[in-house]
Amino acid sequence: MKVLFFIFNYDPSTGGHYHSLNSISRELSASVSVGIITIGTKPSPVFDDNPLLEEHIEYAATEGYFRFLGNVNRVIKRLSPDVIHCFDTKTLSMITPVVAFKKVKLILNKCGGPNPVRDRWVYCKNIIFFSLENFEWFTNCSYYHKSKLYLIPNRVSKIDLNGFENLLPVKDNTKFNIVRISRVSSYYWYTMQLSVNLAAYCNNFRPTRLYLIGRVYQNEILENLKEYAKEKGVDLVVITDSRANIASRMLYLADVVVGTGRSIMEAMSLSIPVFAPASNAALPVKITKSNLANFFKMNFSERVVVNDQMIKDNMAGIHDLLVSPAEYQKSCDYSGLVFYEYFDVQNVSERYINVYRNAESKRHLYLFSRNLLYIIKDTFS
Repeated sequence: MKVLFFIFNYDPSTGGHYHSLNSISRELSASVSVGIITIGTKPSPVFDDNPLLEEHIEYAATEGYFRFLGNVNRVIKRLSPDVIHCFDTKTLSMITPVVAFKKVKLILNKCGGPNPVRDRWVYCKNIIFFSLENFEWFTNCSYYHKSKLYLIPNRVSKIDLNGFENLLPVKDNTKFNIVRISRVSSYYWYTMQLSVNLAAYCNNFRPTRLYLIGRVYQNEILENLKEYAKEKGVDLVVITDSRANIASRMLYLADVVVGTGRSIMEAMSLSIPVFAPASNAALPVKITKSNLANFFKMNFSERVVVNDQMIKDNMAGIHDLLVSPAEYQKSCDYSGLVFYEYFDVQNVSERYINVYRNAESKRHLYLFSRNLLYIIKDTFS
């Protein structure tokens, strides 16, 4: 079986679903033949060292569309895949004029995000979901009652810290160290602010340091965060240089991690206790057995709402984590357990292969009638 992934690159294209494809493709390649095609203005650096990357097809919305389609057709002919697997809707829309006429198995991933606001979304006969929230919505939507829908949240490889022991800074074990890995932009302001709030609260029990690691997209947001941390009396260390490109390798600094989506899962792979934002809480919430379902369902996004009891339990849980080595170890063990059960990519191959086996090899002309508006919008915007 030959599987060919397509993914669109928004410059600089280093977000979570690029890393997910990087991990999933490598794991799958032990069982089936795998290739990756990236399309867009520039190649994604996430795949720089991935030997499965076949080529990048350049595309700009304002010119060269027919040349682009010719290149897509060329690469599909050359690689002759049994399965074409699109890792985002824009890619599916853009390659539809070619792939609709190919007799292949066609798969689409929805890699998280809120549910559609309308009663329909891009249509495909086979869709894989990362989040339970999306899976339940699509399962209950009559528009997709003939589609085969799959919930497969596993997408993270265990972070390997070997070879990164000499990175700077050196962890200060006299402090309680919180790590937040994030692009620095207004989009992530809320969780960065909550991370500062958590550090300020922890300072009441132990000297605490907050690390923010990530690329800067808006300098004014970074300056605002520094000022906010200063007002709260928080020791903030910002790492935005080349080390931000290997941010997950800097988790050696973390006693706990504040994260959303994939960053939560990467921390769990190292058995690090994790906190996630909730839309109605002043502090990030420690993930525990009693609240995991709430956060898991919405992919650990900022949209989660917690009840009053969860907020009270969180305050007590933070205190226990800080003052009791036994409670801290329990939290470490729980993170590792959740990672293995739900997110470890080593458990993914057979599930994806099952999706591919169950898909029908056929031409996909239905895409034109079902997705015409998306095809026009995604191709020329």
